[in-house]
Amino acid sequence: MSVKPSRYWLVAVEEYGAGRMAKKHSTFFASMMRELKLDDTPEVYLDEVPWQIVGPSVYRTYLSAAQRLNLSEEAAGYWALHIKEDERHGRWMLEDVAVPLVDK
Repeated sequence: MSVKPSRYWLVAVEEYGAGRMAKKHSTFFASMMRELKLDDTPEVYLDEVPWQIVGPSVYRTYLSAAQRLNLSEEAAGYWALHIKEDERHGRWMLEDVAVPLVDK
């Protein structure tokens, strides 16, 4: 099985903005929360929302809602970034983990 550890590392690096605070996922999320006049304190709403509303399957719906609300690109960027990066990271994990395991 061919292992490509650089891709695993790259997924983690990209999740944290590759060293650029402005590109960090949490920075985009906090910007969106502030623009919506919501508390941007980490995990402040954790006990208030069902787990089913967080996950890639709903990101496109949230991006559409952000666009309908005329949120700035910075605020809507959280969802756009997640859609783009999660699809790419998913392909990498499929190619580098799942397919090699099936082929084994």
